[in-house]
Amino acid sequence: MAVFFTADTHFGEHKTFELSRRPFPSLSTMDSFLITNWNNIITNKDTVYHLGDFGDPRILKLLNGQEIVLIPGNHDTKDIINRLQRDPRFRIGKTDEFYKPDHLFKMVHKPGRAKSLKRFYLYGHIHGVQKIKRNGLNVGIDCHNFMPIDFDTVMWWRNITMGESDGLSEVS
Repeated sequence: MAVFFTADTHFGEHKTFELSRRPFPSLSTMDSFLITNWNNIITNKDTVYHLGDFGDPRILKLLNGQEIVLIPGNHDTKDIINRLQRDPRFRIGKTDEFYKPDHLFKMVHKPGRAKSLKRFYLYGHIHGVQKIKRNGLNVGIDCHNFMPIDFDTVMWWRNITMGESDGLSEVS
């Protein structure tokens, strides 16, 4: 089982498609591309942490993943969340729940909530505006070739950002 992170897919959201200026000729082309990218790297044994702004809940049934955990974003309305929860693989997560031995990440949707310099944050919300900050990484698809990223990629960015070479010290 592998673990992946992503944010800001905005499946089926025409307004976001236009405002983000994503390089696709149409919304349906974008959705197809995102679904293909997702399914090419994520299997039905993997867990995906989605840090907000999922989009059209009907897309969930087309995506691979054993478990898909959403940290809600500003576009994730109660209606969208209720519809997503119909899929048994889906659940709402907590911002600080991801733990792998010796690594604690705080997951937030908005980078403005990444306040502590002693903790490493994963965030979304700002699309491709900023990929890294001194204590965090934007896991949104706009920063990562329109696909989720795996745990090793997160660790690589964390090590560079936090100035650590082995990634074995706990971030608290």
